[in-house]
Amino acid sequence: MEELLIRIKKGTFELNGQTYHLPINNGPNSLHGGIKGFSYQVFDYQVLDETSVEFHYVSKDGEEGYPGELDFKSNLLT
Repeated sequence: MEELLIRIKKGTFELNGQTYHLPINNGPNSLHGGIKGFSYQVFDYQVLDETSVEFHYVSKDGEEGYPGELDFKSNLLT
């Protein structure tokens, strides 16, 4: 599993007996969510109060080759 934390060797990994192929974007490997990672997505947001904003994004099953849906939220506090 160590490969999943930094780079995914040759853009391929196996999970629960199924092999997944991801976009190659770092030499022969896949790095940080692929070619259209989270840094390229448009997040919904909600202003919570004068000092905080909540960002929200749903990564659909199969996005950039990754299995499963991911419902991501993050709060920014100033």
